[in-house]
Amino acid sequence: MNTIYTGDTQHISNIYNGLIYLGSMFATRHDTILKRNIKHIVSIGCKPQPIPGCMYYTFEVEDSKDDECVRQLFEVIMPQIHEIMTNCVCKKEAVLVHCQAGMSRSAAVVIMWCIKEFGWTYAVAYEYIKRCRPAISPNTGFVKYMNNNVS
Repeated sequence: MNTIYTGDTQHISNIYNGLIYLGSMFATRHDTILKRNIKHIVSIGCKPQPIPGCMYYTFEVEDSKDDECVRQLFEVIMPQIHEIMTNCVCKKEAVLVHCQAGMSRSAAVVIMWCIKEFGWTYAVAYEYIKRCRPAISPNTGFVKYMNNNVS
């Protein structure tokens, strides 16, 4: 896997071949999006300012370890996000997945995408994403779900 450690990891991190980025809401700045040729933005729990030429996908979910929030993220929202991310990779169009801080919700989504896409365990996916974006810290409810529901 060709991962670039960009140095701008406070706001945006390259996770997969310049096609999947993980970041905070500050990663949705116009210059950041243009510089990386991002065409799709998946926003989890916050709404960025629109950028011309980008497709937006907004999902509302709390960063809570409450069972209902965890189920909503992984069982309702994640299948839709997985499809978006996979389609972007297939079309070679960059996608940014972000939440407010780029640490918990969006990190959990990208970890789960890696688990499903590459057949990794939670531990392998977590360590990989952590190397790409050291700031990640999925909440304990998300971690428990991913550990218990990975086949």
